[in-house]
Amino acid sequence: MSEGEKRAKGQTRAEGRTRAEAGARAERRTQAEGRTQAKGQTQAKGGAAQGLGVDDVLKLTMELCRDPKTSHLVDGVAATLLAVIGSGPAWTTLQSLIAANQASGAMFHNATHNQQMTNVLGMVATANCVQALLGQTPDVPWPYPNASSGADHDEA
Repeated sequence: MSEGEKRAKGQTRAEGRTRAEAGARAERRTQAEGRTQAKGQTQAKGGAAQGLGVDDVLKLTMELCRDPKTSHLVDGVAATLLAVIGSGPAWTTLQSLIAANQASGAMFHNATHNQQMTNVLGMVATANCVQALLGQTPDVPWPYPNASSGADHDEA
């Protein structure tokens, strides 16, 4: 057998291996899609569909990592998934801190308002008591919590 024939035979074998590998990859993808569809159908029959589980995603990722053509894509997807999953606890903590700060802000606002109203009531009571001790009719009106609405409270 000549060198050219050997090379041609080697190329044919390489092409055969490449085709066999491509066929195996396609078969694995088909099997993975079949498992996903079957799982989706059983979930649809049984109730709410929950999608892929963590194990399914890991298996699919490992299958795609083996293929040199898709391994760089898997790295990008994995980095994105890790960033999203990893930032979840931080966002949750941030939201709880914001809610706590908002609640404490409302609490301090209410406490300040109540303290100011108590001070005004104390001054009015003192002025009315002094006028009563001096024998005058108390003419300082009592403040009402909703006095800013313009309603007349003396009629009640």
